[in-house]
Amino acid sequence: MPDYAKNAITAKIKALYGSRLSEEQYNILMNKKNVSEAAAYLKEETVYGALMNTVQPSSVHRGELENLLNKDRFIKYNSLRYYSNSQDSYYNYILAEIEIGQILYMIRLLNTGKTSDFIAQAPFFIEKGLNIDLISLANVDSFDALLEVLAKTGYALALSKCRPSENEKIDYTLCETALYSLFYKQIRQITAKSFNKKIQKQLETLFDTYIELTNINSILRLKRFYPDTSAARIESYILPTNGRLKKDFLYSLINSRDADEVLEKLHNSSFAKYFGENDEVFIEYDIYQIRYRLASRFLHFSTDAPVVFTAFMILKAIEVSNITMIIEGIRYNIGMQEISTLIVR
Repeated sequence: MPDYAKNAITAKIKALYGSRLSEEQYNILMNKKNVSEAAAYLKEETVYGALMNTVQPSSVHRGELENLLNKDRFIKYNSLRYYSNSQDSYYNYILAEIEIGQILYMIRLLNTGKTSDFIAQAPFFIEKGLNIDLISLANVDSFDALLEVLAKTGYALALSKCRPSENEKIDYTLCETALYSLFYKQIRQITAKSFNKKIQKQLETLFDTYIELTNINSILRLKRFYPDTSAARIESYILPTNGRLKKDFLYSLINSRDADEVLEKLHNSSFAKYFGENDEVFIEYDIYQIRYRLASRFLHFSTDAPVVFTAFMILKAIEVSNITMIIEGIRYNIGMQEISTLIVR
């Protein structure tokens, strides 16, 4: 990519990031009495106004709102991708991320028998670029049918080892691990081919720190809530990483007696700085808080377009998650103070 394109992406990202929701706007949103008031505020007082121009706040529902917020993230992404000519560019990883999200959503629906719900949230605003056909995916009614729809993609091979036995539910976590293992493998291949060592290192930090903490969270949750899960089974849920989490230490965590032993080992390791004394309850929040801080740091201080782009897309996804969480909290009458503890900022 020529220097002018890199500079254009970086400058545009800085401008887009400047329009994010402020602390004051988050607080105002959390104080709304119902979803209609919250939707009206987003429409009339925030950067999401233009996007929500056709929405009636009095009748909007959570799914519709989340779809609009994700559409806004994609529009921002598309405006940045314009500066990259290559069809197999690193920047296309966002499309793979969307594809995996849709596949996993269909797997959840197959397990609950509610596949008809898929069509309402499908991102049909993406006109081109996806390697899967959303209409075909919406018509899936079994795991084998899902593999057939995905036959011309790498996803089918990744998921083939997750086929459930007859009359058994699909192992969602195993599918998630298979898909994201493929996802991160492809990202590493593209970054190694496309970027210098400096950029590779920064991108590895953004991705691998998140993967490592997600692996720790998986181990801790399984030890706490599914104590009979075998070490081999836990290992099958672990995402591959090239980060600081050494294999010996990872296996030590996997083979721990229980969740308390996992926490003890973590508090005596280099990962202690990431967790407080009682953080097994809020570990998922901590993971996203750490990811937020890393992305913010890279967005502010990096001068490399791929790194700044990746940091921005992470921060944008977190903002979408924050707004969705606030809307859910308002819908179920959760107090502002409790909602506030879950918002990543």
